[in-house]
Amino acid sequence: MTYRLVLRVAVVALGISVQAVACASPVKRPAASPSAGIAVASTARVATSGPSSTSTTRGVRSTADWVTYFHDSGRSGVAADGPAAAASVHRSWVSTRLDGDVYAQPLLVGNLVIVATENDTVYALDAGSGAIAWKTHLGTPVPGASLPCGNVDPVGITSTPVVDSAARRIYAVGLTEPVRHQLFVLDLATGSLIASTSVDAPGADPTVHNQRGALALDQGNVIVPFGGRYGDCGNYHGRLVVVPVPRMTWDHRARSPSRRGELVASGHHPARSSPPTERSSSRPGTRPAKAATTTATP
Repeated sequence: MTYRLVLRVAVVALGISVQAVACASPVKRPAASPSAGIAVASTARVATSGPSSTSTTRGVRSTADWVTYFHDSGRSGVAADGPAAAASVHRSWVSTRLDGDVYAQPLLVGNLVIVATENDTVYALDAGSGAIAWKTHLGTPVPGASLPCGNVDPVGITSTPVVDSAARRIYAVGLTEPVRHQLFVLDLATGSLIASTSVDAPGADPTVHNQRGALALDQGNVIVPFGGRYGDCGNYHGRLVVVPVPRMTWDHRARSPSRRGELVASGHHPARSSPPTERSSSRPGTRPAKAATTTATP
């Protein structure tokens, strides 16, 4: 039995609508290939030929980028040029099979759809046709059986990456062998690896800490949230790790005061308020996280 996430990326005539099942525990599905493709839909009319109803149109490029989970730093989940109604969305293309399960929300930057898999691979797909523009394999994912709990197997890139469209950089965090959470910086145009650094805080056990929440960019910093794994095993804490770029040293900015008190719950994400304030969300029965700053160099 495998756990799979059903995703649909709707590339519409005037924008993008990204829909995904995102929850603390993945949706249980019948056994299936871990390399199923991504389905993309469009509001463009679909021309068909014969009874097979195979699309002969290319997807329509969006005029607005979708560079982070739920579109923007406030996590609005709304694009101004999105579809007027769900009924106007039709499937435009299905990608080739990918090399792993996908829990991260796909992102749209220009004519590229960015997809990250649990095999620690990042893909850039052509937004018009679904063809692979490039793919970069970043490491060996960690087998689920080697972890004390959890329901994802293997564990690679689970969280949604974030894109700095001005700098043309993609930031993604994956769990890799030997067991550690690693932040990777990729060139948007080519997928070339530019830099990487470990983002496990001092004393944090990566086997019980889960990097599920989406990454965020704020004032030149990549924000990396941590919580626990499905099953609540081990002595984990909710944490925020802040990585200034391009310096790639990092600060451990906040930690929940109690064991298993998640700062950012699984499937959720840090969001920016204006003006910026320190936010946290703890599990019922736990206090808000206290700020505790340490600095380390990889």
